[in-house]
Amino acid sequence: MATALLLLVGSACSTGSGSSSTVQPGPATTTEGGSTPATSTTLVVDEVKAANWRMEQSADGEATHLPIGVSGGGCDTSTGTEMLTEIVRVDVVEHEDTVEIAAWVRWRPFTGTTCAGIGIFLPVEVVLASPLGDRTLVNSGVIPREAVSRCQGIWGAGGDNPCSPPVVAP
Repeated sequence: MATALLLLVGSACSTGSGSSSTVQPGPATTTEGGSTPATSTTLVVDEVKAANWRMEQSADGEATHLPIGVSGGGCDTSTGTEMLTEIVRVDVVEHEDTVEIAAWVRWRPFTGTTCAGIGIFLPVEVVLASPLGDRTLVNSGVIPREAVSRCQGIWGAGGDNPCSPPVVAP
């Protein structure tokens, strides 16, 4: 948590452990309503960057295993897909009313000559010490922290019951 506090002070600083920290403006995020301008800052420590994540399966209150997809990228080349992102770690901090998750990635250099960039979600399973209950899921890799929907594939926080399909009148 000290690193996040230092990140608020300036654009680059020392964490005292020989590593440096910076902040970067976040990319536009996609919500149920479409693309919105960047409103958050992404945490960066040395070559490791916090990445956005989403639920890969919807989760109810009994869930203790949360399959998430961490935003990454690759290059579609003539010989296949070259992964440019690797997950370094996923930090989970459970509180009484929230579960904070920060997914950390490192970008690898592209070794080819032509890259057709593609977005990829890298699968990770987050294991909770206790059931999710009514706690809010939070992406703690951005400032300010952002609520994340419990629903599969939806960015941002949903409404009262966003996982239910809409009711269609006959």
